[in-house]
Amino acid sequence: MTKDLKNKFTTFIILLFASVLLLIISLYSDYSRKSSKQMDNDALKIAEMEAITSKQTAIIIQMDTIERKLTAFKPTADDAVVLSNEIEKGIKDLKSYFEKNELKESAFVGIIDNYNLMLADKKNIKNTVDNNNLIIKKLDDCKERLKSNNTDLKQLNLFQGMTNKNTN
Repeated sequence: MTKDLKNKFTTFIILLFASVLLLIISLYSDYSRKSSKQMDNDALKIAEMEAITSKQTAIIIQMDTIERKLTAFKPTADDAVVLSNEIEKGIKDLKSYFEKNELKESAFVGIIDNYNLMLADKKNIKNTVDNNNLIIKKLDDCKERLKSNNTDLKQLNLFQGMTNKNTN
């Protein structure tokens, strides 16, 4: 081969290699690059997801607060009525929030019924304890009356026994 032919062949190989390299780079860059419209859609989806997450975080915090109050609620305590009213208000706020928002965000709606049941159970326990205390008090009163009636009967029997002896 002549030197001129060698130079042309070398130039051809270099140009072929460079064109293949440029083709690969251009194809790769098309796959990795997104259009601005796709990027805007992705950013919008991310913003929507962050908004939903922040709303759900606020809901979860409110739900935790209600649950903490329900757990600490003692129906026999001095501030039971105030705490019960706070719990009921929190449940109503949570319920109204769920009613005015989308179904996606109301995934926690069933918890409202659970909170209402927990509060009703706690109040029922208070009523049961109050009823038990009332029954115990009434039984003690009955015992006292029976004791006094029993002593009255003994005295009456003793008196009747004495009058019977005197008449004989």
